[in-house]
Amino acid sequence: MSKFIFTFFSIFIAFLSASALSAFAAGPTITSFTESGPITVTSGQTVTGLHISNPTGPCIQGSGVSNVHIYNNKIGPCYPGNVNGVGINISGAHDITVDHNSFDDVASGLYVVNSTNNIFFHHNYATRIRGPFPRGQIIQFNNVVGSGNEISCNVSDNTVPGYNAGPEDHINMWMSSGTAASPVLIQYNKIRGGGPSQSGGGIILGDGGGPYFTIDSNILVNPGQYGISIAGGHDSKLLNNKVYSASFLWSNVGVYVWNQYAPACYGHEVSGNRVNWTKRDGSANNWWNGGNCGTITMNNNVFGDPSIGPGIWDETFSQCADGATPPPPAPIPTPTSAKVSVTPIPPYANQLDWSYTDVPNPGTSFARFTNVTKNTVYNFTTPLGTQTTNPSLRAGFSGGVRTGEQWKAEIISGGTTITSTTVTIGTTPGGTTLSAYTQIQGESYSAMQ
Repeated sequence: MSKFIFTFFSIFIAFLSASALSAFAAGPTITSFTESGPITVTSGQTVTGLHISNPTGPCIQGSGVSNVHIYNNKIGPCYPGNVNGVGINISGAHDITVDHNSFDDVASGLYVVNSTNNIFFHHNYATRIRGPFPRGQIIQFNNVVGSGNEISCNVSDNTVPGYNAGPEDHINMWMSSGTAASPVLIQYNKIRGGGPSQSGGGIILGDGGGPYFTIDSNILVNPGQYGISIAGGHDSKLLNNKVYSASFLWSNVGVYVWNQYAPACYGHEVSGNRVNWTKRDGSANNWWNGGNCGTITMNNNVFGDPSIGPGIWDETFSQCADGATPPPPAPIPTPTSAKVSVTPIPPYANQLDWSYTDVPNPGTSFARFTNVTKNTVYNFTTPLGTQTTNPSLRAGFSGGVRTGEQWKAEIISGGTTITSTTVTIGTTPGGTTLSAYTQIQGESYSAMQ
């Protein structure tokens, strides 16, 4: 009897998966795979046509790599029952594309750490994302910054009740950020199934702080404790999403904006969303403003839309059909010069000057300044460095300061603020470092800020 139930369940899941793949064009476009053990990728590598599993660790991993393409694979099981069983674990990377893969029985699908620029995750299909916290995502960014980062046209269908700990946050953006010109795009994704986690849910950005995200036209059905959330940061947008949940023991709120971290929270927009959310006690709880992110721009939302129900899962996006793969955002054009703005924040307007300490990198062009003065913009006149495999712009201050000083440092390229860091100096004067970092594809250079 048990064998019959298992066999029927497996066929049923396969049928659902095949139907979703056909309608949504997510997952592999091939049906035959070569069995493979775990893979450690190198720069320039393509991984395709494999069924990859690993009984003792991640299925795919790579560190310090670039120009990697992982597509048309079946990934999992990866280290069953262990939080280290990630499908793909990437760190210190840029220019990584992961598309048209299926993930099953993994702690997380794609986990990207300390990386930048052109991380593109699209048309993937995930089932049995098992958690527990801190794992349990189809994708998580951990300190991923820069331009060209996008998560589009993926399906996370985790409706197997009680499979290990179940999903945490289907999509989690931890201490990560886009840029003003190229926000992180999370669009045209379909997410279903959550719990029993009392903290996890659908899509969370600004987790740990972080600016510049656009969450546009996603579908979420019963995704967990919450639907979509902004937990901090600034200048992010929630647009045109459809969010539904029935009442479960873990159900809380459909959409919320609430700063949970120290950096200032401001400049967000919530518009065009349609939400129908029932809390664990049976009451409606479609939207909540925590009140600590300043004025939120809000237009044309329908909170409590009775037309939003579980049937939205069957909707598809024309942008995700075969042959309609959304291209990644165009990267910011590589500038020939940049500038750094250093500003003390009132009332600290009469502080000591700073001196420059460079941070050398191989193949770097340097612009050197000494005796950096408050309220002064310093322009790079030296051409930027030649193309490297580890593009980065690095800058740093050092010098003695008075207790309680607060400074803002911005790195500006082509008239666009790429990164902005505000630091309140601690209680011990002297030797304090204020730094902000950014990366521009194809260039490596170092300067003060």
